[in-house]
Amino acid sequence: MADTRTREDLLAETEYLRECLRYYEELPAVRDWPPRHVLGLTPSEGGVLRLLVDHGELTHERLNHHCYGYPDKIPENPKLPHVFICKVRKKLRPHGIEIETIRGEGYRISPEHRARVRALEAERAAA
Repeated sequence: MADTRTREDLLAETEYLRECLRYYEELPAVRDWPPRHVLGLTPSEGGVLRLLVDHGELTHERLNHHCYGYPDKIPENPKLPHVFICKVRKKLRPHGIEIETIRGEGYRISPEHRARVRALEAERAAA
């Protein structure tokens, strides 16, 4: 069967794949990220925290990307990403680390709290 895609279709598909690749290249490596173990985070929760610590802010769109794996995948349960944030907040609370909500946009972690997470990372690395 012959491929009936046009040049424009192929260019659009190529651009989509490049966008996916850029997204995956920006994902943090969380499997062995030390604070995840100190804080009792799952790998997915650790990924959310790592994105926050690395970037300071996390948009709803980027959070959905992290939770569902593809930039344009429609969430089966749109509340699931927010459940991740709630669970991470609960596990961070005993350490005095807070995640702020930016209404209608996403979430933010202050520079002070980012520093606390990095301090936990340094403690774990030194142990």
